[in-house]
Amino acid sequence: MEENKNEEIKKSAEPKAPEKKEEPKKTNEVKTEAKKEEPKKNNESKKTEPKKPIDSAKKKKAIRIAILVLIFVIVIAAVIIYFAVFHKKTIDLADYIEVNYYTENSSSYYYDYESDTPAYNGYATASVSLDEDKLKDLLDTKRATERFIEKATLTVENDNNGNLSNGDTLEIKIDISENYLDDQKLKLKNDTITVNVEGLEEADVLDLFGEDDFEVEVTGISPDLSVSVNNNSSDEFIKDNVTYSVSEYSGIANGDTITITAYYDETAALEEGIIIADDTYEYTVEGMPEYIDSVDELSGTTLETLRAGFVEYVNDAIQDEGVYIISSNYDGVEYGAEYTTSEPELMATYLLTRKGTASSWNSDNRVSAIYKVVYTITSTGATYEWYYVVSTNDVAVQDGNLYNAEEISYSVSGSWDDGKTQEEAYDDLIDSYKTNYVIETVE
Repeated sequence: MEENKNEEIKKSAEPKAPEKKEEPKKTNEVKTEAKKEEPKKNNESKKTEPKKPIDSAKKKKAIRIAILVLIFVIVIAAVIIYFAVFHKKTIDLADYIEVNYYTENSSSYYYDYESDTPAYNGYATASVSLDEDKLKDLLDTKRATERFIEKATLTVENDNNGNLSNGDTLEIKIDISENYLDDQKLKLKNDTITVNVEGLEEADVLDLFGEDDFEVEVTGISPDLSVSVNNNSSDEFIKDNVTYSVSEYSGIANGDTITITAYYDETAALEEGIIIADDTYEYTVEGMPEYIDSVDELSGTTLETLRAGFVEYVNDAIQDEGVYIISSNYDGVEYGAEYTTSEPELMATYLLTRKGTASSWNSDNRVSAIYKVVYTITSTGATYEWYYVVSTNDVAVQDGNLYNAEEISYSVSGSWDDGKTQEEAYDDLIDSYKTNYVIETVE
């Protein structure tokens, strides 16, 4: 019996499998009941709880947030309207200007300066333009770009444009209608930009007027000098490509400055990398013989030399036809009569200078002197005076001396001229020239 009881106790202590399977059902039922009952409890609690008052601080914070959001929206809208209606696009032309340099070649009208002509340091010219491709990226359309370029005028402000060197500063100014810019909603950052000159090539600078390259030949007597220029250079370029001319060829006086111009093949020079330093040269004519035009110049050895020649020619005239002069002009003197004469006595000297109204055929000047000679007839002892006028034309001086003295020619009055008195001689052979000459007495 006790064993049976113990077994029953053991069995009752051991869990039963069927009871474990039923536990989940009981759990579900409990959960279901709890879910169904809880809402009722919550509803009952809500109905019984009193409403809490609204926090005024939170309400003000919400209003402030709403206002800030509204302000933000208004600002964004204003910005959009500004950019859409009022905003101007700013252009910095420094980014869109293209500068090209060239050395001018005036003999070639068909040159594309930007590509064909080299630019040499110290002799360069700047050419400026707008870069169409870059502008198109900015202005969006080709037509807008073309229109902008049409309206814009670019100017290089530098006075030395044409002689630019590396390191020079280039001032470029743009002029464009403000109305056009406003219509296009554009604005220039600056209307003037600065560019530094660089990249210019070095050239061989050639002087066409070197001492051994040309020769100025001056001939004649001032103020009727003639000038010509000869090319004597041993330099191949000058010898083969250069000719010289002068601004005046004749009618030149000492002290006059003439311009000598060198003409050369400019294209050949640039192709050889040659820059001509200057194609003109100022030449002052000096040191040439000049016609006397003032009594101040007719003095010293010049006057002494002339007077020596005068006396010599008077003596020759006496020897050649002295008796004929006396017998032709004085009654009672037989032709062939013997006579003696006094030494020629200088009575007066005159300088005659050509007037501006006179013909170029007239001499530039004339120097005349009156000499008295006394004839004594041997057979009778009678004396007769004769006043010889001796003259020479185109008297010139050089370096203070009579020019070409050995070749001066003289003329002496004869029996057909008046000469019985000094006044008659003066009136006949000196004063008679007053229409074309200014007459001055030489002291």
